[in-house]
Amino acid sequence: MNPCHFFLVRHGETAWNAVGRIQGQTDIPLNQVGRDQAAELARQLTDETFAAVYASDLSRALETATPIAQQKDLAIQKEPRLRELDFGDFEGRSAVELRQQYPDWFRRFVSTKPDFEVPNGESYPTFFGRVTGALSDIAPKYAGENVLVVVHGGVISCALRRALPAEEKSRHLMVKNGSITRIDVAGAAGEDWHLVNSDALG
Repeated sequence: MNPCHFFLVRHGETAWNAVGRIQGQTDIPLNQVGRDQAAELARQLTDETFAAVYASDLSRALETATPIAQQKDLAIQKEPRLRELDFGDFEGRSAVELRQQYPDWFRRFVSTKPDFEVPNGESYPTFFGRVTGALSDIAPKYAGENVLVVVHGGVISCALRRALPAEEKSRHLMVKNGSITRIDVAGAAGEDWHLVNSDALG
C-alpha cells in the first residue's frame, strides 16, 4: 500500500505562545502574528494538492487551517484525538515557573525520552498513543495522497518520535509556530512511519 503523505502544520502564534504560557487544551485563539502565519502557510502551500484537511478541534488549529482549506475548497475535518496534551493543573502557567517549582517533573517533560504524568491531566504515554493512533487511522484512507493536518507542537513531536529511526530518537525537538513537518505513513493499519523532512530537529 502506498503511503499517506502527511503535511503536519503547527498552528500559528497565540497570546499565550508569545509570553511562554502553557496552553494544553485551553482554547486560546490566534493573535495577529498567528493570523499572519496562517496566511503565509496558505501561500507556501499554494502549489500542493491535498485530498483532505484535518485539524485539532481547538480554535488555534482551526483558525490556522481555514485559509488553506478555503484555498483548496476542502472542508476541515475536526479530530479531537489530535488535541494538545492535557496539561491539567499546569495550564496557564509558564515554562519558567514549572522549571523552577517542579524541576524533576520538568526534566522528564523535556527529556528526549519523555515519560511523565501531569497532575489532573494526561500522561505522556496516553498522549502519544492517542495521537499516533489517530494518524494511523487516517493514513489508510488516503494511500498515495497528500493530507494536511493542522495541530499542536506536542502532537507533531509525538509524530516525529514515532517516525524517527531508532538511532535518532534521542534528538531534541523544537516545533515552531507555523512550521511544516512531512511524514509518510503506510500499511493497512498505518503501522509504517517514515520522516520526510522537518525543521524541528535540533
